[in-house]
Amino acid sequence: MKRVLGVLGIVFGAMVLAAVPSVSEEGGPSYAADVEPVVLTACAGCHTVEKPKNPLALDRGTGHEKLVGQPSRLEPDKVLVVPGDPEASYLWQKLMHTTKEGKGMPRTMFGAKKLPEEQLELFRRWIEAGARP
Repeated sequence: MKRVLGVLGIVFGAMVLAAVPSVSEEGGPSYAADVEPVVLTACAGCHTVEKPKNPLALDRGTGHEKLVGQPSRLEPDKVLVVPGDPEASYLWQKLMHTTKEGKGMPRTMFGAKKLPEEQLELFRRWIEAGARP
């Protein structure tokens, strides 16, 4: 009986820990912990200091300040990331391939290709939650 209770205690404890959000999720996703790894793999191939596009370099540790609250170079009346409002964010429009100027992102040698749904959802949640650093 003690062994069964011990096993149940371990299982229950694991269930409680699994239900607790990670530190980066407490206030929604953060750029550094959640979004930047996607940016570095999907965007930094073109948007680096060595070869910035439009010129937007998204190197490690610099992307948040270059995206949040900054005007688009292609559409200066639009802001790249409007905290709390994905639809008003030019970055979101580029990721969703709905922008009127420029092409959808990310680009490949075969043209624009959307990110996987889970990564798009991450960007949407990050912007909606206030685009935390």
